[in-house]
Amino acid sequence: MLPIAKSTEAFFLNETLFDRFRADTGVTVADLATIDGMLHTANAYYDWSGGQNFMQFNDFYHYAYVGMKSLGSEWIVDGKLQLNGDFEQVWRPLARAAIYGGICLEDGYAASRWKTAEILSNIGSTADVLYQPHEVIYADNTTEPISAIALPYPVFNRDTAGVVYRGGGLFAVRSSDERKNYGAYLFAKWLTAEENNLDFVTKAGYLPVTDGALDRLFGDLSVVEAENYRSLYDAVSIMVQHYEMYALPLYDGASDIQLTFEKNVKAVLKSAHNQYWKRVSAGEAPEDLLQALTEASLTELRNLSAQ
Repeated sequence: MLPIAKSTEAFFLNETLFDRFRADTGVTVADLATIDGMLHTANAYYDWSGGQNFMQFNDFYHYAYVGMKSLGSEWIVDGKLQLNGDFEQVWRPLARAAIYGGICLEDGYAASRWKTAEILSNIGSTADVLYQPHEVIYADNTTEPISAIALPYPVFNRDTAGVVYRGGGLFAVRSSDERKNYGAYLFAKWLTAEENNLDFVTKAGYLPVTDGALDRLFGDLSVVEAENYRSLYDAVSIMVQHYEMYALPLYDGASDIQLTFEKNVKAVLKSAHNQYWKRVSAGEAPEDLLQALTEASLTELRNLSAQ
């Protein structure tokens, strides 16, 4: 495999609608710099909006992996998820926000919900910038232009800021026709040449694959023309300088384990969210119930993962 593009993750925000929320509540963009601040903001938005989700995680698996790394722990040992110990510190703030209602737990990627303003933000691949709309359409069929910005991945611990780091590669199948093999070689050489690679990746929200191209990009971001793309690369520049970049571990069955984890997280938290509001409406104490359901959700997740 020949690497042709790299990516990481960022926090994407509908700045236009967030400004209205901010004006009424006093929350700020700075509140989104930490996981705790972001999740607190998510629940504040749920209250302010009358029950709308604030954000979506495209990968809960990545969230857990980065969270465990930030605590100095390994989440995956011998191909098995570690759902005890430090994982509890990673799970509880996420579960509280999701059970309350600040986090979208539906299937699918965030891009479609951005278009209809069902969410204001998401954490996902830097390539998500490709799908950010310049306007949103509401349920009554009216539209509104918006501005979007990108922020660095919120940190669990300021001393150990981290984010996942991934990439895409180019494969070729050897042909009996040497002209085709040579053509594949020429294309690969052309695509990874500094100028061409920069042009390719900066139109897709990715990062270049050579040190020279990376230095050139962050040495002069004027090569990025679109405003929302420049905002993304400003955020990535901060992460490249100050964050640990974590490659996801490779192990047998990794893809299936990730898919199962995503499915279980959504199922457990969606059920707890429905229980929470039903029981609060029946008169139970909200904070006591939220704590109880947070702990119960962890137990249920462990039970599902053990099956």
